Amino acid sequence: MIFNINNAEGIRESMRDSYKKHYKLSEQGKIPETIPHTAGLYGALSSRYIVSNTPKSEPFLWCELTPFLLMNKSDSVETLVEYIVCKERPNDGKISWLRKSINNALSKLGSANEDRKILGIMSLIQSTIYWLDLLDQNTLVIIQNEFIKMFPSRDKVAPEIYDLIEKELQIKISTFKS
Repeated sequence: MIFNINNAEGIRESMRDSYKKHYKLSEQGKIPETIPHTAGLYGALSSRYIVSNTPKSEPFLWCELTPFLLMNKSDSVETLVEYIVCKERPNDGKISWLRKSINNALSKLGSANEDRKILGIMSLIQSTIYWLDLLDQNTLVIIQNEFIKMFPSRDKVAPEIYDLIEKELQIKISTFKS
């Protein structure tokens, strides 16, 4: 039983329960064509936004899930749980642990499949994704390198998107040089 879904422990408990619920629904075939673990992560994050009365679009949610999709199953669930705590109640979250987990996951972007790489790169233009503020310089350089490999020129993607991503990377990396 959850007593207060707005305190840190209540958030953790409700996120874990939501993950398990969506995982089970997918296992039972009630969420078609979805891997149970992926359905659990997506469902937990999406449900949290709905409960908070701030529903997000599907593309936004997939971008926000990028680092969690690059982690192993057990780490991704606990990191997503702590991510929501840090986002909603920063003073109650394990921010140092979360920062390390997010950066470690995204440092593996180079070995990820193309869809995950694109999500990681596209996340940069979703300025309201909380984990973007947790990235260290090395992780940003890895993302930048993957961006350059995947899109060596503006003609490989819509020029306005290319320019926006390139600008965001430059801004974020430059903050470490000042």
